[in-house]
Amino acid sequence: MRPTLSRSFGPVAVLATAVSLGVSLGACAPSHLPAELHGRVASGGGSLGDWDLYPRACSVHQDEVVLTEDKSSRQQIRLVDRTRMPSTRNAKIDVHVARATDTGMIDLIFTDPACVKSAMQGGPLGYSGEVALDCVTGEGGHVVGKITFQGCR
Repeated sequence: MRPTLSRSFGPVAVLATAVSLGVSLGACAPSHLPAELHGRVASGGGSLGDWDLYPRACSVHQDEVVLTEDKSSRQQIRLVDRTRMPSTRNAKIDVHVARATDTGMIDLIFTDPACVKSAMQGGPLGYSGEVALDCVTGEGGHVVGKITFQGCR
């Protein structure tokens, strides 16, 4: 018969072990929450064509936030922060509505406060903000909708 070791752990030792495991497992958790996006932008006619965009993904590239449905999406909304590098249009945010075509990208820029309202701010939790559009495109088209977002990285 082989001898066996038996240990008895008190409540303090069990609690210390549980806290230690919790801290160790918590270090494996992501350091930020996924981005939240709500809303829709629709394009009708004109050079952008007819489509709806229900964004589910966002990314940040230097001074811009890009809103898309997914990585293969042909449509996107780009919000370019002009507070550090002023726009020639005197807008604080350039709102790009773009659609990929077989021959390239159609990218219309909206800055007129009569048809676009936008705001965004960055911080340690990522970029957040909103964009609301009700703009004619100049070639018989119309872009309308509102999107809010937070936690874009």
